[in-house]
Amino acid sequence: MTVESSLALAFALFIFVSIPGPGVFATIARSLTSGFRPAVGLVIGIVLGDLFFLIIAVLGMAVVGKILGELFYIIKLFGACYLIWMGVQLWVKKPQPLNQVDMGTESTFVRNFIVGFTLTLGNPKVILFYLGFLPAFMDLSNLSSMDFVLVVTLVGFVVGATLAAYAWVAAYVRRFFTNLRAVRILNRSAGVILFGTGVAIAAKR
Repeated sequence: MTVESSLALAFALFIFVSIPGPGVFATIARSLTSGFRPAVGLVIGIVLGDLFFLIIAVLGMAVVGKILGELFYIIKLFGACYLIWMGVQLWVKKPQPLNQVDMGTESTFVRNFIVGFTLTLGNPKVILFYLGFLPAFMDLSNLSSMDFVLVVTLVGFVVGATLAAYAWVAAYVRRFFTNLRAVRILNRSAGVILFGTGVAIAAKR
């Protein structure tokens, strides 16, 4: 890959990831209610899920998506149900000033990582996206090992940095919520976002 094609790929990917979708909504909701660090686990899970599908696409194994179609559907339902559960928990949660929340007990890294990973893994259409997206910037049939490493690095960095930026902004905003009524509204708004995202994911076949 040339420098120009690498920059073009990074920019195009940034635009795509920046468009609000389930990953963005889940990241914002988690960061608003729990802070930046818990959201990082979610972001890492999403990034690794993307890289999993990217590697499959680059290796020309999109057929795996068809073979494991039902498994992907089960994983998607698991992730959707967990998002719905998180939404309900936020709706009924007793409000507490966000600057007093114990970040160590609010949610675990592993739990958020699993949610992020299954959120992406439950959508095998990501394989098709990369299969249609990458050929515009490189020849997948003649990809060197260096190109492969570069693409994986670019995708991981751009997806991770973009979602982390969303999480940071949301975490910055949450610091100003000290009034219990405002916190309740914030919790319930984030709960609705997570619940709606989960329902939307579960409804797609």
